[in-house]
Amino acid sequence: METKKSWKEKLSSLSEKAALLLMLGSGLATAMALFARRHWLLETAVHFRLQYLVALLLAAIILLLRNRRPAALLALLLALPNLLPLLPYYTPHAAADSSEETYRVLMMNVLYENESFADVLDLIDKSDADFVVLVEMSEAWDTAVLPQMRSYPHVRVAHTDWRYKTYLFSRHSFADNVETTIGSHSRPAVTAIFDLNGQSFRLVGAHPTSPSRPWRIRSRNHELQLLAEDIAAASEPTMLVGDLNITPFSPHFDDLMKNAGL
Repeated sequence: METKKSWKEKLSSLSEKAALLLMLGSGLATAMALFARRHWLLETAVHFRLQYLVALLLAAIILLLRNRRPAALLALLLALPNLLPLLPYYTPHAAADSSEETYRVLMMNVLYENESFADVLDLIDKSDADFVVLVEMSEAWDTAVLPQMRSYPHVRVAHTDWRYKTYLFSRHSFADNVETTIGSHSRPAVTAIFDLNGQSFRLVGAHPTSPSRPWRIRSRNHELQLLAEDIAAASEPTMLVGDLNITPFSPHFDDLMKNAGL
């Protein structure tokens, strides 16, 4: 005679199946991420390391509770490639020397369609930043923001798109006399050299193409390559800020950091 399963048994069985599916999906995405350099589609899987890690750890816990130890071990092994890239972001770093003078940089993508002008201006005011980089500045943003940036008398701009621009605002004067842009000619980055307390450095504000289509992903990667080449050729120490439209987990971000010497 067949006995009817209780709701607890049904729930337990369902959770086990869900854990196996979670492990399978997250494991497949993890495997795709390992070959991110091979194809743009595989690269789209590389940006969600934290989500894969959480999903695989959750699956491992459920499978252990269900006494599925081999499957739980597999989930933990699949979690490892996602844990390693995250460790640097959760490892304590040495604090800056408080006796040295420090400078503050604020970078923001205002989103050209956004109309929260007052909120952005309020944030700039509260940040008390020495340098402000704003990307996706449309004509509407120019009208709303530029008249309010009187405390930043030194300004440079790069036309990164037919719809918007990238601005660099500074309270400190430029050490270079010629306004220049670097990187791709079609989507340049704004840059300036400063001399602060006898130390020269270059500040770069960049906004490569958003990777919403395969051809745009290729454009972004090419723009990052050109940006790295120009930064590497500079004689001054360089700080790069911006909306780079990429995560630190992408191999193309690794290329940028390595080739630029950042």
